[in-house]
Amino acid sequence: MDGSPPAKGVLERAAILFRIVGALALLALTLTTVISVVWRYFLADPIFGVEDLSSLTLGVFVAAAIAVAAREKAHIEVDIVAELFGPRLRKATLFLATLVGVGIVGVAAYALVVKGSCGQACGQFSPNLSIPHMPFYFLFAAAFAFYAIVLTVEAVRLLQRTDTRELIE
Repeated sequence: MDGSPPAKGVLERAAILFRIVGALALLALTLTTVISVVWRYFLADPIFGVEDLSSLTLGVFVAAAIAVAAREKAHIEVDIVAELFGPRLRKATLFLATLVGVGIVGVAAYALVVKGSCGQACGQFSPNLSIPHMPFYFLFAAAFAFYAIVLTVEAVRLLQRTDTRELIE
């Protein structure tokens, strides 16, 4: 045991799952695009519904990328407050911003579950192949819920920090 908190291991395993899903989606999107181009330009016969497959596969990739970027802290962060104020105020603003982030992505995850639950009755399916959007809504909801969990863990860790000097770096 390396002494890391249990949440870190669970989050890392979930991030690995999202990485695998994202990689497979990117591979599928690449293959779909190549096959579509070959069929369209070399065989002069476009594949019916390839737009549905491509856009939904891209959605899977984006959902996975949201989760992986959350775990890797790869989202853009503007840090003006650190330049103007000291480390204690920086810690307070970081904590507040993290809580706001938890709220925003939490509400987004909830809204996606609600919207996705409506399914076929609300006409949520692809135009050509009638692929239901429900699993894609749920995948995005899972990615945003994962993001909310990552932010919550970051907020707790931020509160546990006693040395605020590293916050300025």
